[in-house]
Amino acid sequence: TVWLGFKTMQSRVLMAQVEIPEVQLRRRVEKYVACNGHIAPDFHLLSEPFLRLDQPLHAREFDLLLATTKPAVVILDPLYRMTGIDISKNHELEQFMDTIDRLAVKHNLAIILISHTIKQQQLDAGQQRDWIQDAVGGSYLMNWADTMVAVEPITDTVLDLHFLKVRASEDEIGIIRAQVDRSTLHFKKVVI
Repeated sequence: TVWLGFKTMQSRVLMAQVEIPEVQLRRRVEKYVACNGHIAPDFHLLSEPFLRLDQPLHAREFDLLLATTKPAVVILDPLYRMTGIDISKNHELEQFMDTIDRLAVKHNLAIILISHTIKQQQLDAGQQRDWIQDAVGGSYLMNWADTMVAVEPITDTVLDLHFLKVRASEDEIGIIRAQVDRSTLHFKKVVI
């Protein structure tokens, strides 16, 4: 399968989503199912607003969930709600990321962290956006990531994906423009 020009393969996924209220999340999933007929049986969704992976009890429970669901990919959305630490402080973030790394190695999985940037209205008038500096989290997070993609909304249905860091790629990817069909939640690549 190809998605936005990238070869992909179906994998078992666990998405831990702690920000969107469960009712809104249910509507989003129902919309996807209505348009696509089903959700892959190897997709698992955890909606737990109080999950904090920096707390030992939560980390142990999450470890058990990983052992049960056996995902190849884990999506943590969003980073700032997954922990009670100050993620702008590297020494605090490093301990949290060590927990994530241990889980990734133990369960042989890839981790996708969803993080936010500062809001556009927080920038000074005319100030150019520096996506790496605008990312929420300390420099440890920037150094830890293999790939960093910033999502910039252009219109309500058009997004620019800025590939800021792609450690494993020999080629620079730059920006990919995507259009989302909000009625089906499908994405397609747009030529810029």
